Amino acid sequence: YDAQSGVPVDADDLEFRAGWQDGQAESYRKIAAVKVHPDFSFAEQEGLKRVASDLAILRLRTPISHPGIIPFTVAQMPTRGARVAVVSYAHDRSQGPKVHRDCTILGRKEKAQVFGCEVDYGSSGAPVFRLDLGAPMIISVISAKSTHAGQPISLGAAAGEKLVTLASRGANFLRP
Repeated sequence: YDAQSGVPVDADDLEFRAGWQDGQAESYRKIAAVKVHPDFSFAEQEGLKRVASDLAILRLRTPISHPGIIPFTVAQMPTRGARVAVVSYAHDRSQGPKVHRDCTILGRKEKAQVFGCEVDYGSSGAPVFRLDLGAPMIISVISAKSTHAGQPISLGAAAGEKLVTLASRGANFLRP
C-alpha cells in the first residue's frame, strides 16, 4: 500500500530480489499478483488489529530455478520464551541484511505476535525465523516496532495460521 494515499501498489511496480546483498541479487523476479490477507485493511485498522493480519502472498511471474536459492518452509509459532531470529533490511542498511539473533517470543496481544528484539524503520516485511527444527523456518513477518516497559519490541502476524487462511482462499491465485 502507498503510505500516503493508502492505495494498493500495482503488482507491476514490485520486484522480488532473492539473496539481496551489496546492491545485487542472486535472482530478480517481477510480481504477477498480490493476495492480501482478507482480515487486513490499510485504511480502517490501526494498531495491533492491523499488525495481526498484515501479511500478503506475492506470486512471481516466473519461478526461480537458481540452485542456490531454496524457499523457506513455514512453521507454527513456538512457545513463549523461545529464541527466534529476524533478518531485516532497515532504512540505514538497505544494501544488506542484519540478522537479529537475540530475539525471544514474548507472547501475543490482540492476535499480534510480540517479539523481544529491536528492529528499525524499514524492517516491515522482515521474516522471523524459528531455529529449533533443524533448518530456519518462517513463523512471522515483522509489521511494526514499539516499546514495552522501556524495552524495544517488534510485532508481527503469526505466519503459519495466516498463510493457511490466505492459501485456502486463494488456491487458484497460487498456481501460475
